[in-house]
Amino acid sequence: MALQLNWPLLVCFAMTASSGAHADPLSGAAMLPGCKAFLSHSNSDQAAQGACSGAVSAHLFYTTVVRPEMASCPPEQTTADQAVRVVVEFLEANPQRLDEYFHWLVVHALRQAWPCGAKRTN
Repeated sequence: MALQLNWPLLVCFAMTASSGAHADPLSGAAMLPGCKAFLSHSNSDQAAQGACSGAVSAHLFYTTVVRPEMASCPPEQTTADQAVRVVVEFLEANPQRLDEYFHWLVVHALRQAWPCGAKRTN
């Protein structure tokens, strides 16, 4: 089975690698402060805010083209604010998972909030 790469998504992941000051800059723990700052519309640490909202927005965009077991089905008019709020709530409800890779945590958060059910069959 050949691995099919999705270059735009990989670029998005790579762009978030410089965010956060923790040992693992792509962990939930490293990204959570930027996500919370984004939701509060703070002027602080705008790079971390951009990393969080960009990563979550990318997942919202790509959810229609990923494998069904990784997909979520948010309402059509879902905003970045709504999706980031879902991710922050998931991270805060699962502190034992904060050392995990942020992008997988986003996938789990969005799937939990907006499962596809019979709607997604590809």
